[in-house]
Amino acid sequence: MWKVSKPFDSQCIDNEREFADVGFKTKEEKKQFKQNLIRFRVNMKEALKHWRANANSRTTLIMNIYMLI
Repeated sequence: MWKVSKPFDSQCIDNEREFADVGFKTKEEKKQFKQNLIRFRVNMKEALKHWRANANSRTTLIMNIYMLI
């Protein structure tokens, strides 16, 4: 999750005086971000699938997601 949220947040300048989109510095950074985003999506789907197949408790779902982070 951090591999997705930190780079995403760094794409903008957001302070008291300015809000601007700065984008990725390199094509490689953009490519890595996309790969991490896809990986995170797949991991979340797996956690949900495991949760549905087993206990179906809120605690189990939270623990499965926590393990991904």
